[in-house]
Amino acid sequence: MANEATEALHRDISRLLENRDFYEISNDVRIVRSPRGFRAPVSTRFSRFINDTGRRISVAEMLSITREAIEGGVLPDDDLFSNDPSARNGLEAAQRLKRIVPSQKIAPVQFDILDGILTVSPQVPAPKDGVESIALAAQEDLVKRGDRLIEELRNSNCDRRLLDQFEELQAQLVSPQNIIQLGLTNIGCGLLAKSYEAELPSAVSALLQAHTVGVSMFVGQFPDWVKFSENAAAAQFEKSDVSALVGTLSEVIKATESRPLIADQDVPKTLRYLQGLTRNPRDVSAKTGLAIARTLENLVISVFRFGAEIAEQTERKTADSLSTAAAKIATAALLGLALSTAVSLTPLADKFEGMGWIKDAIQIVRNQLDSMK
Repeated sequence: MANEATEALHRDISRLLENRDFYEISNDVRIVRSPRGFRAPVSTRFSRFINDTGRRISVAEMLSITREAIEGGVLPDDDLFSNDPSARNGLEAAQRLKRIVPSQKIAPVQFDILDGILTVSPQVPAPKDGVESIALAAQEDLVKRGDRLIEELRNSNCDRRLLDQFEELQAQLVSPQNIIQLGLTNIGCGLLAKSYEAELPSAVSALLQAHTVGVSMFVGQFPDWVKFSENAAAAQFEKSDVSALVGTLSEVIKATESRPLIADQDVPKTLRYLQGLTRNPRDVSAKTGLAIARTLENLVISVFRFGAEIAEQTERKTADSLSTAAAKIATAALLGLALSTAVSLTPLADKFEGMGWIKDAIQIVRNQLDSMK
């Protein structure tokens, strides 16, 4: 780096890009030419895309490119700003894909890829700072109340579906793996309990209501649930959006169930939990709709990042994970599943904060799949 000012700029850009909230927002903001033109002194390479109304680039991408230019002491090639991703060589495309694809979002499900197989990533819920002991005490109390409640339901000869739902809630409460899942299951329990209110003894119905309120207060102590609820309130859903999301989720479940070489069986099992929250699409809440959208987006993020790593290793001649024909076929199938899922999510890109990256990534992955044929 040339001087202290340049080093300071590099540090500032790095801090911004490592801030997840900033990255998600800046990845959706596109730079376009000002009607008055660009008058400041600027390298021809940078002025080319700033003055090109046919090419839009996100603020996050611009900052990433600037940081790389500082690190290398030179500005990147013009090809990096080409409208045609196929014009770039494989290494540049893989590196660009890594820059475009964000970290996984707050959702009921996040994913890992282990030995080329898609898996569910455990998430340990963390309450707000300073309330850890309160949250633990509340959890222990709710578990005890839940045990008594389930016993009451068993003795009441209630509909089996109601009992099953509250048993699922109790299992998640005893050992919470994901606070978003727990919150959504609790909402489902509340709705189901209300629908059976006339068939239950008034005392049991009151216990159900009190329990779901208690769980709701418990999940409210976790920042991830608070943030997720805020995002759900801001999301603009239409009935057609929900139907499309449910359809895409069903296709992903079928694909992962029928292809054990690309996905661990916990993946379709966990996704069926989400599917169970959409039995009546007309009653799907904004939280449930966002949960499905973010989970599908996380699947795409996980696989696209994996694809970028594989492509980069291949170009650098360091890859060993695709040494067999079977591994290549499985990787291509996994990328194909993620690509079709990404395409189905593109109509929602303008309705959800931080989803604009998908459109830019799709063409790069298409080219990668073509190169694997």
